[in-house]
Amino acid sequence: MSLKIPWRRYFARSLDIVIYSFIFDLFILVFLNENVLERSIGWEVIDTFAVLVLMYVIEPFLLHWFKTTPGKWIFGITVQGRDGEKLSCQEARSRTFGVIIWGMGGSIPILSLIMQLKSYEAVKEGKTLDWEYDSELVLKDKKKWRIVAHIAAWFVLGALMIFSIFQTALPRHKGELTVEKFSDNYNRLATFYGIDDLGRLNDEGEWVVQDNGSRPYLDRSKDVPHLEYVVENGIIKSISFETIIENGTGRAPAYADVRRVLILAYVFAKDECGILPIRDFNALIDIIHYPYEDYHKELYGVNISCDVEYTGYLPLGYEIMYAETEEDTCYSIRFKMEDMQ
Repeated sequence: MSLKIPWRRYFARSLDIVIYSFIFDLFILVFLNENVLERSIGWEVIDTFAVLVLMYVIEPFLLHWFKTTPGKWIFGITVQGRDGEKLSCQEARSRTFGVIIWGMGGSIPILSLIMQLKSYEAVKEGKTLDWEYDSELVLKDKKKWRIVAHIAAWFVLGALMIFSIFQTALPRHKGELTVEKFSDNYNRLATFYGIDDLGRLNDEGEWVVQDNGSRPYLDRSKDVPHLEYVVENGIIKSISFETIIENGTGRAPAYADVRRVLILAYVFAKDECGILPIRDFNALIDIIHYPYEDYHKELYGVNISCDVEYTGYLPLGYEIMYAETEEDTCYSIRFKMEDMQ
């Protein structure tokens, strides 16, 4: 007869799934530099499949060697053979496969919910589940501290994920930057924030058109400004750009996304920036919300300035200034980050 502890089993399994998902998300953050908070539906499908693969690979090992998983361990649950011994690798693998197919419905929407409800009813009635004829569960105790530990584990995983995302959202190279290191910072952050189709920087800090795997980067020279660097002894001291449009028509970009990533790649690479500069991220909000207004701020020893002037242009949308006629129109934007140290 199966242990009548459906909710303990459910929460133990849920924690294990979250751990497998955390492992995959960490892989995406570190090696693919993808923002896990802004993934497409396609990525969500891949994530679901990857979690099942990780579960099939990792869980049999844990059951064979330790008789438990992290979630089961917190709730005092162990899995053993009918003879009281550890499950063999084949038995553990067969059990995990059964859980994925018959217990979780392969994580297929609706089907997964139906299979979990069926399993819940079966466990509540003490029936043996389809994947447990060669194994049995042992409950050590029902002490209340286990529930507290379970909640704490969720908080720890959440904190670790937030920390991991935040670190990926910050530049890789820290301290004094060469143009090459700054360019690498910018490119990685542009990918993370989803603006790499505007262009990437080569080792000399110049915009280039590169292969994006499935298609080339768009030649959108009007969307990226020409960057000027002041370098002393190989170290960047200032980065700036200036765009002036006289008697022009159409749009005049504010480069809001580019400016945001430029600041992150250079200013947030300073040694004074901590590992979790959450408050200072607010320094970038005005750039996004008010892209056509002047901006002046000193942060981590860097003076950031942006001056925007225009005549005959009207804001149109998120970061576009638009002029319908050429007569008496003028637009200029001057941006600079200068190391004051």
